[in-house]
Amino acid sequence: MTDVHETPRDRRWLKAVPDPVEPFEEGPESDDEFGRESVETFAGSGGAGTGAGGAATPDTPITRGREAAPTPAILRALRRDVFYVRVPKDPEKAARKAERSFERKVIARTWRTRRVMAPAYGTAALAGIDAFLLDLPPVELTGPLAGAAALAWWRHNWRRSGVRVDISAVRGLRPRVEAWRSSRRFVKRWPYTCRDLGTVGMKLVRITCDEWSASVDIRTTVKHGIPEVRNLLPALERALDAQRGSARVLAVPENNKARLIRVRVMTEDPHAEAILPPAFVPVSLAEPLLEFGIFETGEPVRFDLRVNTLVAGETGAGKSMVLQNLLRLASRVEWLSLVLLDMGSGATEFGAWRGRADVVGTSTEDAERIIDVLLAERQWRGEQMEARGLKNWHPTPEHPHILFVVDEAQVLTEEGYGDLLVSVAAEGRKFGITLVLATQNPVAASVPAKVKRNLPQTIGLRVRDSTANRVVFGDTAEKEGWSAHCLPKNTFLIKSPTYGEPVQGKAFYLSDAQQEADLSTAPPPVRVNRGGPRDLRAALAQPSPDEPVREAAPSVRLDRKDYSRAAVWAALPEDGSEVHRKDVEKVAGLSQKTCDDRLKEFLSEGRVERVRPGVWRRAAIADAV
Repeated sequence: MTDVHETPRDRRWLKAVPDPVEPFEEGPESDDEFGRESVETFAGSGGAGTGAGGAATPDTPITRGREAAPTPAILRALRRDVFYVRVPKDPEKAARKAERSFERKVIARTWRTRRVMAPAYGTAALAGIDAFLLDLPPVELTGPLAGAAALAWWRHNWRRSGVRVDISAVRGLRPRVEAWRSSRRFVKRWPYTCRDLGTVGMKLVRITCDEWSASVDIRTTVKHGIPEVRNLLPALERALDAQRGSARVLAVPENNKARLIRVRVMTEDPHAEAILPPAFVPVSLAEPLLEFGIFETGEPVRFDLRVNTLVAGETGAGKSMVLQNLLRLASRVEWLSLVLLDMGSGATEFGAWRGRADVVGTSTEDAERIIDVLLAERQWRGEQMEARGLKNWHPTPEHPHILFVVDEAQVLTEEGYGDLLVSVAAEGRKFGITLVLATQNPVAASVPAKVKRNLPQTIGLRVRDSTANRVVFGDTAEKEGWSAHCLPKNTFLIKSPTYGEPVQGKAFYLSDAQQEADLSTAPPPVRVNRGGPRDLRAALAQPSPDEPVREAAPSVRLDRKDYSRAAVWAALPEDGSEVHRKDVEKVAGLSQKTCDDRLKEFLSEGRVERVRPGVWRRAAIADAV
């Protein structure tokens, strides 16, 4: 039995520490093969800390002298994938029980005695029935039945009073031993952990261990939910003796009850090393998903080709690696056409894809022509769907699904093309057009709310601050656990109709040689309306009179001063609430001097009010720019 009163050094949470003397030889993978061979592996001459004869002494350490080698009984117990650990009594509850009166103690003791003697009473009753009604010897029938009933009753109550621990996903003898010991130690210390955290009353439901993490399902009290437990994460990590930043608080997907939460502790980091991409898997129309990375739980990250997407991250956060993974996979889908627009200087991101995509635009003029053609294509597809009675477009190699990817999208929004992007994104899934916007400056001016509303799938890499994080994931991002500004480099969070929980992911690593090999082996591009009036290549190379013309009025081009005025005005809350000048600078993405100049201009025009030094708000009679 593990001692309840352990030192903080012994409170480890599933840390598989390597042996300091020799590498440990893992046991067989199958759970049914644990036996004599496993005992010899652990306690034989090859294990660390063995005696002169090769046999393990009772105090033989497994890892750094903290634990003794498992006995054969423990190894036999590890054949099971699921076991139960009983939680000790709450120390405060035990103290309160000690202060009860003598009469209540007698009543409780009497009730416990009756509960324990219930099988004996049942056996006596059955014996009497047999003797007087059936005229059979009592022991022939009632003995086995009463014994089986008592054993089943005891086993059921014992399980209900324990915590279910599942280690079926843990492979190898050494990790299973560590999971078994650490789970028992954590359950034994749970009442003391609740007392230290001020969460007395929380109950453990189950513990599930896998290759990368350990998930603890907890039934909380009325005072504690997911937001309250998230505030306790630093203290919880210290209580579990886990690494800093390794604990996550999530909802239990199998149960929607508000008082049931899941705390996942990462024991190993699958993102510690570069992750190489797997072989390409054909993508079907029924599930158009591209696997471009893995989560920290070891599960694959899949990109939905049918959902408009925003990819946001500061310089050096790993945005290019995400985009290159998506293009590498999308170029091999036979019913998908790539339409790329690189607004960066020199087209460094998409320039290498010339000849592998249907078209690659690099200027605002190219953007206008591409959007015009896509709008005309959408209108034509709508007419075809109405004539055929279709609700959604069914792509084919002749009329493919269109993936429109825009890098440095803030250039287009700053130039006044936000309305055109919204028109492309609106109902795009119905007509077989998907919009992907990538930006390294996620501020309110570069990602307007009307554009963000049409991008339900968001891939957020590391951003500059919490203000940019709210632009990417919404105003309640940090409260819900979406904190992109706290992410390490080359990791991301994905939020979509499929992924509703903040789980860190990492894209596959593509070296320069790998990217060159992918480009050289990529199939010919799938073109949209080849040779027809909506041919993108023809529209960009040499516009013809048959080129579709946008009937809407041309968008208004803003010069630098007009853009800064619009950005500062958009940063001021519409409801007239107060805002500090520093927050205006962060949201607008402008310098202090520019913000001060524009605010003074608005003040002279009577459109804003200065509440106190550094604090501004919109005037009651002010109108939008």
